[in-house]
Amino acid sequence: MVNYAIEKILVPYDDSKFSKKALEYAKEIAKREDAKIFLLNVVDEHEYLHGAILAELEDDYKVRDTIHRFIKSEVIGEKKRLVKIAHANEDKKNKMHHHVIKENPIEAILEYSKARKIDLIVIGSQGLKGIEKIKALGSTSRKISELAKCPVMIVH
Repeated sequence: MVNYAIEKILVPYDDSKFSKKALEYAKEIAKREDAKIFLLNVVDEHEYLHGAILAELEDDYKVRDTIHRFIKSEVIGEKKRLVKIAHANEDKKNKMHHHVIKENPIEAILEYSKARKIDLIVIGSQGLKGIEKIKALGSTSRKISELAKCPVMIVH
């Protein structure tokens, strides 16, 4: 049997019921292993790509500026929310680290886990997108489980 120490746990967090459940699992593992938890929220600016492309094509500075301001406001709002979640879920022994990144979610999670030398990713089976009853596994969690360099625990 391999002796595998878990010191850093990454929880991609989007406030879905699955990411909330993933955080609960991560907290239990962190207690047993005396590990640090890193909460990561990713604002996907590609969700607004169609509007940005239209604004570029029409040279519409108002639309382009509105989209950029909206994305910036999303990042600020997510940072505030993540701080509250981290403080509500940390204990005296372990502080939770929290970050918001503006990027493609899959790339951001993989890069973040590699840069921070994460030992375990605990991710919800689905995010806030998709139709729960039809999708068995979200595309982000599936891709992360396929491409991550560390173990991945998918929570349903």
